[in-house]
Amino acid sequence: CTRSLVGSEMCIRDRVGPSGCGKSSLVRAGLIPALRQGRVAGSDRWLSCEAYPGVEPFVALGEALRSVAVQSVPGPSDPQWQPDRIVALLHNVLPAKAELVLFIDQFEELFTLCADKAERIRFMEALLALLADPDGRTRLVMTLRADYYGLPLEYRPFGDIMRGAVVGLTPPGPEQLVHAITGPAAAVGLSVEPELIADIVADTTAEPGGLPLMEYALTRLFDEQVDGHLTLRAYRTMGGLAEALGAWPESLFTALDDTDRTICRQVFLRLVSVEEAGETARRRVPLSELHGFGFAPAVVDDVLGRFAAARLLTFDNDSVTRVPTVEIAHEALLTRWLRLHEWVDEH
Repeated sequence: CTRSLVGSEMCIRDRVGPSGCGKSSLVRAGLIPALRQGRVAGSDRWLSCEAYPGVEPFVALGEALRSVAVQSVPGPSDPQWQPDRIVALLHNVLPAKAELVLFIDQFEELFTLCADKAERIRFMEALLALLADPDGRTRLVMTLRADYYGLPLEYRPFGDIMRGAVVGLTPPGPEQLVHAITGPAAAVGLSVEPELIADIVADTTAEPGGLPLMEYALTRLFDEQVDGHLTLRAYRTMGGLAEALGAWPESLFTALDDTDRTICRQVFLRLVSVEEAGETARRRVPLSELHGFGFAPAVVDDVLGRFAAARLLTFDNDSVTRVPTVEIAHEALLTRWLRLHEWVDEH
């Protein structure tokens, strides 16, 4: 991967793979650390930043640049964000002669969350302008779900560059899964029963998009550890990989009273976006939006807290406005929790 990032010509690498195969992890835990270690000549001096396109991709890009800029980054309405001026903007705000690796995670958000087609095209044109910089100071790495691969190709100039830069990713094999289970456990002093490892590896390889399910199951097993051991008994008690992510939210839901169940349905429907073709994706929403559909905020927060405590929802703050946000923690929940799947279909 790192060899492909060298050179003065346009440099874009798009990691494409199915949902839950580890695209983001490969970049964050593999590629970026390798570059920081100088695995490519001079890469230990490169700057790196990351962004999710979100609803307003230029807002997201501006916030990413602020994390490495030494000069003030203009707001998204500034004319400097136009494709014909964005290279100069980058040179102005970054340290002199700095080289940048720009990581755009979940590039499909440009199409699932940004509703303005003209804005989407302008964003792709801006990225192309950065890549065409004669000084070759910007390298672009993106992750993209395979089921959205065709959307950026529809804009021909961007598609022509992207087509020759795709790295297709497949889910990890059995040996890699063993390392993914035992390595982090050993790092915190835990042992894993060999029979448990065998069961998890077999279940994960049998499940499409099984990696997030494995992650969630291991998180649950960490909570159920017995004297520093992760056990097969606890794994089977939770229903194994197939049930871990689906049964747990269902058990939380059935424990709610009627009012809280109504709140739960309204909350989760707002946390999902649906394309015209029926594809679903997670949606980050301001907490204030979830407080605005007729129930007392404290009651809504109580329902949110129950699912957050089970690591099914995550809380953050918007990178620009700093307002609190809420998001479904695992995209696999959209299909594994059958009740949520039915809510989306009905809605």
